[in-house]
This record gives sequence, structure tokens and C-alpha cells, in this order.
Amino acid sequence: ANTVTYDVSQTITLVNEGQMKPEKHNLWVALISDHSPYQQILSREIQPSNHVFVTDEFGNHYAEFDFQEL
Repeated sequence: ANTVTYDVSQTITLVNEGQMKPEKHNLWVALISDHSPYQQILSREIQPSNHVFVTDEFGNHYAEFDFQEL
């Protein structure tokens, strides 16, 4: 079997263009998952580091960010 390696990078930029600050602003970012033996995640770096890992009822993984100030 041939092995193919991909380097995936994603950037999300949030901007508050309104005149007021949001009371609560949560963002859930879907994470790529391992699917052995077909797909393996070799490393993961998430910034900013103030996130919580969440798994939904279907087994999908997310990084949840709680932004108080935008």
C-alpha cells in the first residue's frame, strides 16, 4: 500500500465589526480524526491554547473556544 502524507493548516480570523461587545461568543472548530488503518493524525497544534476538547454524541471531535472579548 502507498502512504501519502498531507500537511494541513487552517486559519480562522474573527472580527467584531459591530458597535457592541458580545456577551458570549463560543466557537467550535471540527478536528480531523484518526480512522485506523486509513487515516492517522501524526500531530496537532491549536492556538490559542485556551480551548477545551469536546466530543459530540456521534464521536466527532472539536476544539471549543470561549472568546469573552472581541
